[in-house]
Amino acid sequence: MNIKLFAVGLIIFVVLFISISFRESDDLRAGIVCWREGYCIDVEVMESERARRKGLMYRDFLRDDAGALLIFDSPGIHGEWMRNMKFPTDFIWLDEEKIVIHMHENLTPCGGGACQVYYTPKPALYGIEVNAGHSRKNNLSVGDVVEIVI
Repeated sequence: MNIKLFAVGLIIFVVLFISISFRESDDLRAGIVCWREGYCIDVEVMESERARRKGLMYRDFLRDDAGALLIFDSPGIHGEWMRNMKFPTDFIWLDEEKIVIHMHENLTPCGGGACQVYYTPKPALYGIEVNAGHSRKNNLSVGDVVEIVI
């Protein structure tokens, strides 16, 4: 009887541990990012280290009117990589005033191994990842002020 009770308790513990461990990766919020002339896109807000590291990995596509918004803990020289991506993207760096300070355009996927890391040249607090060509197509440029609604 004690072995059965122990086994049931162990199973419950393992299930709870796994659900808590993976909860952070599923804890994404929705938001909106807007720039010039009121052009807006839907974004998945990625605030945790785990969510930022995973980013858009393993996804087959990204809608043209969507992207990812990475919010870092503090302004700094942060990096972005294209590990396990299935499509090219643009990555837009914003400072704490939400001003575009740098853009990496048409970043190509990296399957694995050593992937290039694309750093911001100035301290950034936010990063926006969109489909490759999106920045140019929608006239986003360095110096633009971006509005973030979460």
